[in-house]
Amino acid sequence: RALAGLGAAVQREHTEERIFATLADGLLALGMAWARVRPEGDALVVLDVGAPNAGTEQLEREASIEVRGRRGPWTAPARRAWREGSVYADDLPLVAGDFFDDDRVGPIARAVAREQSFERCIALRIDVDHKPAQLLIVMGDWLLEEDLAAFGLLRIQISAALDAARVIAHLSARNDELAALNSIGAAAGAGRKLDELFVITAETMLR
Repeated sequence: RALAGLGAAVQREHTEERIFATLADGLLALGMAWARVRPEGDALVVLDVGAPNAGTEQLEREASIEVRGRRGPWTAPARRAWREGSVYADDLPLVAGDFFDDDRVGPIARAVAREQSFERCIALRIDVDHKPAQLLIVMGDWLLEEDLAAFGLLRIQISAALDAARVIAHLSARNDELAALNSIGAAAGAGRKLDELFVITAETMLR
């Protein structure tokens, strides 16, 4: 029920920033850790992360790394989620070690995942304009494979909200452009001198 409520809340937001902020707050309220990653070349880059019990901070402190912005290889669950839309995995410590493919960081990542009781995860592909854009990985000790359907609906709701936000942003920008043209047209219709009209046009375009 809480997950369904989160999906509805996400769709009430009208900007990408607010969509992801609402999503993060909702996942943390459910006691879940999460990470958003996107492809960059042949690697994945961490866009943002969150954990209800300071798991991210612990990893950064013990491994002396910054998780946000970290590049890592495509893991098996990530590849499947990119192809299929969503995937469940119950070996998150191993997956984390694969991503942090480093003799020093990998063992620490596995230890933190186990210590924080994050053994299970669901990876979701987020689409924008009907194209794969990024992955959302949610982590929680209560996750089961049968939860895939519910999280699959959440990913559709997130994707739809992002599409709507882009349309709203486009319409807002278009409205501003039309308002600017209207202002210039009104100035021209008022019979202003040419040099005054140029000044008004320049000022309007720079706003």
